Amino acid sequence: LDYPPAIAEALSNVGWRQSQDGAYAEADATLRRGYFLSLSLGHVRVAGEAATRLVFVVGNRLSRAEEGLRWGEHARALQTLVGASPRQRAALHYSLGSLHQVAGNLADAKAEFQEAIELRESLDPPDLIGGADAYNGLGAVLTREGDYRGAAQAYERALAEFDRSLGPGHPSSAAPTTNLAATKFHLGDVEGARRLMERALEIQRRGFGPEHPKVALTLANLARLVQSQGQPR
Repeated sequence: LDYPPAIAEALSNVGWRQSQDGAYAEADATLRRGYFLSLSLGHVRVAGEAATRLVFVVGNRLSRAEEGLRWGEHARALQTLVGASPRQRAALHYSLGSLHQVAGNLADAKAEFQEAIELRESLDPPDLIGGADAYNGLGAVLTREGDYRGAAQAYERALAEFDRSLGPGHPSSAAPTTNLAATKFHLGDVEGARRLMERALEIQRRGFGPEHPKVALTLANLARLVQSQGQPR
């Protein structure tokens, strides 16, 4: 492969894949390479996409909020320059919401997630997967605010949209399932929380394998739920 525009786009996609695999430092480096190569080629759309992904990786996963916000400024400027689509704008709002959530800026996080949801739902057809991610993020913000009923509604909407778009039991639904379980526990529905946590565990074992760290975390959470019911395992 010796075509620089294709290399730039591949770097952006590889960097995003690395972030999904938990290799955040590597993702940061790869996405930066993709960003600067795209920019040097005048490949503005791909540069904007890489910058949007850097907002999430740097600001959320690596918890470098100020640097992530600077990447957000780059992404927004490039989106304005190229005339970004609603889908591209929604991706940036989601990344910024995720950054603000980690930084504890809950009002800003909520506003960004709500904007992402509105843009995703305005598409024809609606972007259910992106909308589900944004609802899951919104639920996390509402949980931190102590609005457990609102959080439960957001997580339930995330689950419904994942089920509609990917089918029941897809690995993507594990996160909102565990989040909904924790919310149910806070609302006093311990048995409902346990059932949801057991379902999340089943989804994770099937989707990620029994040795995955997410499986271990869910097992620990399930053990605490069982203990709270006075039913040792």
